[in-house]
Amino acid sequence: MSSRPSEPASSDSSPRLEEAVAAYLERLDSGATPDREAFLKQYADVAEGLAEFFADHDQMNSLAQPLREQGSTSPGLDPTITAPPHSPQASAAGEPPLRIGPYEIETELGRGGMGVVYRARHSELRRNVALKTLLIGRLASREDRTRFAAEALAAAKLDHSGIVPIFDVGESEGQPYFAMPLIVGLSLAERLREEGPLAPHTAARLLRKIVAAVAYAHAHGVVHRDLKPGNILLAEGESSTSGELSGVGDPKITDFGLAKRMGDEAHLTASGQILGTPSYMPPEQAAGKLNEVGPAADIYALGAILYATLTGRPPFQAESPVEVILQVLEREPPLPSSLARGVPRELEWICLKCLEKRAADRYATADELLADLDRFLRHEPPEARRATPIAHFRRWVRRRPVLAGHVIGLGVPLAVAQIVFVSHPEREWAYHLRICGVLVAWIAASFVFQWLMDRKRTKDWPLYVWCSADAALLAGLLYFVKSPLGAFFGSYLMLIAAAGLAGSTRLVAWTTFCCCLSYLLLLAVHPEEKQPLHYIALALVNFALVGTAVGYQVWRMSVLREYYGERP
Repeated sequence: MSSRPSEPASSDSSPRLEEAVAAYLERLDSGATPDREAFLKQYADVAEGLAEFFADHDQMNSLAQPLREQGSTSPGLDPTITAPPHSPQASAAGEPPLRIGPYEIETELGRGGMGVVYRARHSELRRNVALKTLLIGRLASREDRTRFAAEALAAAKLDHSGIVPIFDVGESEGQPYFAMPLIVGLSLAERLREEGPLAPHTAARLLRKIVAAVAYAHAHGVVHRDLKPGNILLAEGESSTSGELSGVGDPKITDFGLAKRMGDEAHLTASGQILGTPSYMPPEQAAGKLNEVGPAADIYALGAILYATLTGRPPFQAESPVEVILQVLEREPPLPSSLARGVPRELEWICLKCLEKRAADRYATADELLADLDRFLRHEPPEARRATPIAHFRRWVRRRPVLAGHVIGLGVPLAVAQIVFVSHPEREWAYHLRICGVLVAWIAASFVFQWLMDRKRTKDWPLYVWCSADAALLAGLLYFVKSPLGAFFGSYLMLIAAAGLAGSTRLVAWTTFCCCLSYLLLLAVHPEEKQPLHYIALALVNFALVGTAVGYQVWRMSVLREYYGERP
């Protein structure tokens, strides 16, 4: 049963008003107190509609106060509840509670970027439900309404025990809503946050149920595109007290807000827009290539969920969403077995196959992933065998890019030195051994510094020491090289440019200083190299200019990361 839909007010609101409302709510979400007078002046062309929104918003907050006293919001959520405008008030005990259509609102359960979920009760059927509505109600944009309707449509066409169904869809006073069963239990994200990772076989059995539901959705033409532990509800029931998932709960997938119907040519977002949760989205989705996001995106997210259940953390994590996206695009996650003891290598292979950068390298279908999980649970070897040497090397390069850069950058000159030595008619053993000795020592030192960086108790200082050692070892190498050294001085510039990859302007400045000092010391002690004073000055100026250019680009990127990292 659903209420009679009313004409949405947003159909008459201009994009300018929607922009003003979105800017106001964004300021509220950031914790600031917006100046309403300033907003009315800035958006004078829609001041009347904006003033009406402010009045509605104040009324909503007054109506929401009883809800806050009855129950608390989820941790970290904005406590402000946006209720539908012009709803009957519930200001005193004994009066009818806040209503949306035929539903009496009891308390807020949680909210996301677009919607808010309430615990509600159907006034006639007396059935408790979870009621989801749009966060800004009748002032929502057409795109938000379309996406909200798409979520209801995607979930309503799926009938599977592992997917939260839709009971009712309707609209009340311009406020669209849909009702779902009220799941008693935690989300998988809350379970992992409170109790830590699961045992490997429990994690595999839990994921198997989730994969079965995803395979069903794919078979019916629906791709979720936002699978993550927060969207997996663990229903308390028989499986939570006994059986294969004892103490965990029966997983049920919810929140199809970003779901896509296969073969649907209508896109809710433009190409290049990033939607989803960075820690659980595949590279093609993180890059904004929405036309490439298909079932393989859900396969990647399932691997990320398995990774989280095994280790207690997502495959990639950083201080800002932009940093996470860069890691998703460029890095490999740490091996699950390096973060949690006892992870079977076969289950690790399954997890890493799901997390492949290229969609073609992942499982082709959810059914294939399901079959491999069954093989693992039957103690049979999975199809996801250990990676080939080339794939293993590629993963290692992405997982340890700084160390890999040193090993490759030093290994190539070392190999060239052997070829030159063998082919040279006059072989100078002492000279050859000195050059090779410095290169080998440099490679060995790189492994030591990488070990220091991997230790959880260390922070940034190993990287500064590493850059200092690079400049010193380069000077030591060039000390043994016979003159002229002109072509080799470009190696200092390469060190400065490489320092910029760490994303720290201070590190670039420090590396530039170390390179200048190393260059001066080299000229002072090299037995054969003599440079005119103006050549030395020009070289130092060149180092400084390159360091400034690299540092400026790093600073620009840090500003962009900070800006986009703070945006909701």
